Amino acid sequence: MWREQLWETDLSVEACLSKVTSSTEKDTMFRGLGLHPTGTIFSSIEGNTFRLVAKGVPFVRNSFQPYFYGSVAKAGERTLIRGRFRMHRNVETFFGVWFAFVTVIGGIITIFALEQLITGRRILEGNMDVRAAAVTAPGMLVFTVALAWLGWWFGQGQRQCMELFIETTLMAHRLTSA
Repeated sequence: MWREQLWETDLSVEACLSKVTSSTEKDTMFRGLGLHPTGTIFSSIEGNTFRLVAKGVPFVRNSFQPYFYGSVAKAGERTLIRGRFRMHRNVETFFGVWFAFVTVIGGIITIFALEQLITGRRILEGNMDVRAAAVTAPGMLVFTVALAWLGWWFGQGQRQCMELFIETTLMAHRLTSA
């Protein structure tokens, strides 16, 4: 999922960045409002780094859709395009905070609930059944991972679209993953 991808092209670094700019739509926060067809590639460029995202299925909002974070660099006579398919950085950050919160707080509750189940001594307060309290946090973690996996799976067509864009527009051929 986050393995580094590597392509090689005869185009110069400047030509690659120029083609990315001229062959894509500018990525803005309003991109979802446009009536662009599925597969339209959006980009943002900063120096020799760029970010690509392909429009997915119409009327479907997938927070876990893949983005390609890449860079171009001169390597002898050729140019290397390297990058990774990842979720948007804001989604990764939220995902990390959520996962940490559920793990820490939910883990404490789960431990106390299990202790209460084993010893029979009342530790937790409230109306929730202690068995339900013991499985809630693990269930939330499983649900979160499943949701992210499902969103990433739905984005496989978008990943293929961006790979095809790199290979055709930038006239690049894939090298072994670095």
